[in-house]
Amino acid sequence: MTFCQIHLQGFQAHQDLLLPLDPGVTTIFGPSDIGKSFILRAIRWVTTNRPAGEEFIHRGLETASVQIVVDGKVVERRRGKGGNLYLLDGQPFKAFGNEVPSEILGLLNITEVNFQQQHDAPFWFSNTAGEVSRQLNRIVNLEVIDSTLSHLAALLRTQQATANVVRIRREDAREKRRSLRFAKEMNLELEAVEEKERAWSDKARAGSELENIHKQVVAYQHESILLAQAHSRGILVVQLGSTYHKRAEEKKSLEGLIQSISHLASIAQRTIPNLNPLHQLRAVWRTAEIQRQNLGGLLHTITKLETETCQARTQHKKAAREFKQKMGTLCPLCGQEIPS
Repeated sequence: MTFCQIHLQGFQAHQDLLLPLDPGVTTIFGPSDIGKSFILRAIRWVTTNRPAGEEFIHRGLETASVQIVVDGKVVERRRGKGGNLYLLDGQPFKAFGNEVPSEILGLLNITEVNFQQQHDAPFWFSNTAGEVSRQLNRIVNLEVIDSTLSHLAALLRTQQATANVVRIRREDAREKRRSLRFAKEMNLELEAVEEKERAWSDKARAGSELENIHKQVVAYQHESILLAQAHSRGILVVQLGSTYHKRAEEKKSLEGLIQSISHLASIAQRTIPNLNPLHQLRAVWRTAEIQRQNLGGLLHTITKLETETCQARTQHKKAAREFKQKMGTLCPLCGQEIPS
């Protein structure tokens, strides 16, 4: 793991600082209060997510960011108006709380033990033996074994305590079981009582069903009586209706006969008219009929004469044409011109 460069923007005294780092050892020197410690603090902020809050943002700016290039990968920590996140080659990580995302922590592989502040005591020389042991364990990951053993010991104590509680409860349960031996006999008696109760319930249910059936039979009998009465009334109504229909037909026939008799009576009461004019008209009609027949004979004769006259005229014209053709225009006797 090699840091190649660090880029600070809006972090404490540095508005925009790009610092290349040597692959071996990089020494930063200069006058006081120019921000040398801020660079180390920025690296610590990226690798441990400490300190928290936004007090380190440069005055007048809204966002602080620190970007570190490690083995060709870019790790960036950003905080402020633009959000609170880590970025690894542009991939954002959010909602990480006070910790460092595991992907970035595995890439950087730096913890608090790797930092020595300006005013800190000489490294480990002022620490107690236990503290030095803990620091060494953290370096070589022995603290995982210690924490695992501590966790196992705690689990063992918890399980032992649980086992003691279970043992005590088991003894109590055995004692209660001995004190409740009579419960088996009571259970048998209770089962017998429940069996009798079930039998009684079945009989009661059957009795209730029989009672309901009896009520239904009584109701059906009552309904059958009512239906028989209604049937008798219906037959009587049908008979009365038939009788009424016959009487209505007889009434209608009688009304027709009465009307016919009334009409005939009115005709009988009329005055017989005088038939003499009719006889006179009949005589006149007979005379006119004879005259019509005579006129028909005359018309037939006239028609026949007209036909004979027409034929005679036709023969005359024909004879005149033949005479004219044979005689010419001059009379053979007198020699005068024959008029046409």
